[in-house]
Amino acid sequence: MNHSPLISIIIPTYNRAYMIQRAIDSVKAQTFQDWELVIVDDGSTDNTKALVATVNDARCRYVYQENQERCVARNKGISIATGLYIGFLDSDDFFLPDHLEGFRKEIEKRNYPIAMLVTGIFVEDKGKRIEHVLYDDKTGSPLRFAWRSVILPGAVCLHREILSKYKFNEKLYIWEDRHLWLRVLTEYPLIQIPQYSTVLYEHRNRSTNIFYKNLSIPALKIYFKSMQDLINSHGHFFRKEFTDKELQKFVTEKYIIFLQVAVKNAQVKESFFLLQRVLRSNPAFILTPFFF
Repeated sequence: MNHSPLISIIIPTYNRAYMIQRAIDSVKAQTFQDWELVIVDDGSTDNTKALVATVNDARCRYVYQENQERCVARNKGISIATGLYIGFLDSDDFFLPDHLEGFRKEIEKRNYPIAMLVTGIFVEDKGKRIEHVLYDDKTGSPLRFAWRSVILPGAVCLHREILSKYKFNEKLYIWEDRHLWLRVLTEYPLIQIPQYSTVLYEHRNRSTNIFYKNLSIPALKIYFKSMQDLINSHGHFFRKEFTDKELQKFVTEKYIIFLQVAVKNAQVKESFFLLQRVLRSNPAFILTPFFF
């Protein structure tokens, strides 16, 4: 490439040769073409490398690393990306053709802001697409939105200056994207682009679905440790927006959600572990209909 593109897109992938082609094609099909694509292969043992080698486009780069989880892969992509703005795309999701054009218009309209830009998300399940909620500054702050809502990595575009300061926490492999978004939003503005151009593709092998289907105590401990770590390290920022009671409520609500899943899955040890956490956080839970 003879110049730095406006936007770099990073795709971390692991053994997704059977579906990454659609993600790559969705970048190549963009109406806005000033981009680069960095594919970071996190130790795949399938034919991912061979498949990517067939992509005939100088703007696409392939990097291989030993398996170290997706946070390390994304950070690796960030370190070699050359775009002024950096976006992400998981290998099982894809963009609609106007995705990058939407970013381009807003970036130029706002004179290249140092900010976090987010598009709307479609959740595609069994051929049907459902619109995910957009952020509306009339109904709350960006931090409240980020705590409550899923912000898909593929919906996000960040000025590279932000990512020179904030990275994905490489100790996490659960809740790691929200952990980054919340840290970023303690300091930088959120710009919601009012278009739905990112598609989350639901399938049984999606990492979040595997997590919910096979809840394990070690994974749950990492999940809650990541939440608590965020509160401990950035609580002074969050307390400008939330009370301590509200912050604890966020954690308690997650305990209850996972408890409901564990009970449904008939996971006795996990249910008992989560029930202890719920009661420790909110003793009044023993009086709720769920408990009985």
